[in-house]
Amino acid sequence: MATKRAQRAQRIAQVVIVDQPVLRSAQHFINRELSSLEFNQRVLAQSLDPRVPLLERLKFLCISSSNLDEFFEIRVAGLKQLLELGSTQVGPDGLAIADQLAAIHQRATDQN
Repeated sequence: MATKRAQRAQRIAQVVIVDQPVLRSAQHFINRELSSLEFNQRVLAQSLDPRVPLLERLKFLCISSSNLDEFFEIRVAGLKQLLELGSTQVGPDGLAIADQLAAIHQRATDQN
C-alpha cells in the first residue's frame, strides 16, 4: 500500500505544471470610471432608439442625465482632488489618475 502511494506521489510530481496567466496584471482589469461611462452610453442609446415608446425613452434620458451628474460630481471630482494632492496612485487597470481623467474626457466628449 505504501508503495502505491509513493508511486502515485511520484506520478503527480512528474506532471508538468503549465504556466498560468498572472491574474493580477493590468490587462485583466477594466477601469471603473470608463466602465461607468460605457454603461451610461448604453442607457443613452435606449433613449435614442425609435422602437422604444416615447415615455420610456424620456425615462432613459433622465436616468442617463442623473448618472452623468453623479459621475462628475463624485467620481471625477474625487480623481481631480487626488491629482491636486499629488497622489501617484495607479489603479488595478494600470491607469494613473491623469490618464484616467484624460480617458474620461475623451469618452465623455464622444458620447451622443
